[in-house]
Amino acid sequence: MRGTCKNTRLYEGKPCSKCDKIWRYESTGQCVECTRSAARLVYNKNSEKVKLYKREHYKSAYKNHLNTKLLCSYNITLLKYEELLSSQNYKCAICLEKCASGRRLSVDHDHNTGRVRGLLCLNCNRAIGNFKEDVNSIKNAITYLERYSE
Repeated sequence: MRGTCKNTRLYEGKPCSKCDKIWRYESTGQCVECTRSAARLVYNKNSEKVKLYKREHYKSAYKNHLNTKLLCSYNITLLKYEELLSSQNYKCAICLEKCASGRRLSVDHDHNTGRVRGLLCLNCNRAIGNFKEDVNSIKNAITYLERYSE
């Protein structure tokens, strides 16, 4: 019988090889607590090596994650994102400023066609979203602001 967590292979049946608890991992033959305590022992014994490994591999793992996210969400690669960012001078396509929060620029895309239009800061991206991508509403807002800007 499968456990409650979807990402693990936790089974009820044959007891843990160390403490006789019924729920255990199929791969190790140990329960959750015994598996965690073994992992803690390894980490404590090799903490500097583990920290060094994590530091070295964090950037590549992050880039792989980001590339997958961009491909799945917008059908562009991280390389294409970086080319687009460079072509926009690392600035938002609307306000022409770098993102004040220090976050990555958001990928702006047409929700009907899925076509990528450019990269926007969080505020500009939200503004377009709040106008529901309606050009007439945005023009009306511009007219309104111009009328009262004097």
